[in-house]
Amino acid sequence: MDKAWWQKLFFWQKNMTQHSLGLYLAADGIWVHVIDSDEPDVEYPLANDNLEVVLMQILKDFGAARCFIILAAERYQLLQVDKPAVDGLELNQALLWSVKDMVSLPTAQLHLDYYEMPSASVAKLNVVVADKNFLKRIVHSIYDKGGQIAAISTEEIAMTLLAPEDDPQAQMLLSHYRGQELLLTVVKQGQLYMQRRLRGFHELEKISADELNFGAADNLSLELQRSMDYFESQLRQAPVSTISILSDGASTRLAELVGANFNQTVVSIDKASVGSKFAQLACADLLKGVE
Repeated sequence: MDKAWWQKLFFWQKNMTQHSLGLYLAADGIWVHVIDSDEPDVEYPLANDNLEVVLMQILKDFGAARCFIILAAERYQLLQVDKPAVDGLELNQALLWSVKDMVSLPTAQLHLDYYEMPSASVAKLNVVVADKNFLKRIVHSIYDKGGQIAAISTEEIAMTLLAPEDDPQAQMLLSHYRGQELLLTVVKQGQLYMQRRLRGFHELEKISADELNFGAADNLSLELQRSMDYFESQLRQAPVSTISILSDGASTRLAELVGANFNQTVVSIDKASVGSKFAQLACADLLKGVE
């Protein structure tokens, strides 16, 4: 494939057709949001890694479209590395060598992108690493049905859309899709200052409102406090102003219990489902650069 083909991935592509879909590619299904439509969001289950079949079925059902895609956590790795002292084309090559021992895939099979930390006190880059063969499967499936890819992004980047850019105070945002570890992000004025995965909460959506009283909410509160301490002391930032939770299950009750442990306001984010919300965020995030 030529260089122009790869430029259709990750954040930049313009001049697409008007019919658009937001897709959230989870490990167990693909969630679809039709932009500028009142149609309910739809989940297409995945089974036995039938990614191509499902993507082509989506374009058959909704018609050829430009697709804005959010990859679920299982579909990529996010690594933090020291910023190499090089620029331009040399930076990508330097980053490839920085991450090669952190991933199991051969270097020739890696596709990477990166974004900088907004805090001047942190001389590191966040590097998104994906399997090039997996990305090719997505591209071929969509283009073979007459569709196009507007851009591909990640859960961490999508979470920045849940905090207003004009708010000078930082906000802590939690998101949990079934089967995944809980994602904690801190966003300030549209920029991602901090992200980490909290282990031990991969079945959060299955915990009932009553069961949350028996340790789960307090354990989560402890992890949040640790992250707040790091954000304030290591990144030298003012305390977060609010905590928002995006999770299926008893998220409203979870917000109430966690809120009892903090001075900050703690709320549950309104949604039909987490998968549906990420499909919507794909559009909200990526339409900025292509309309």
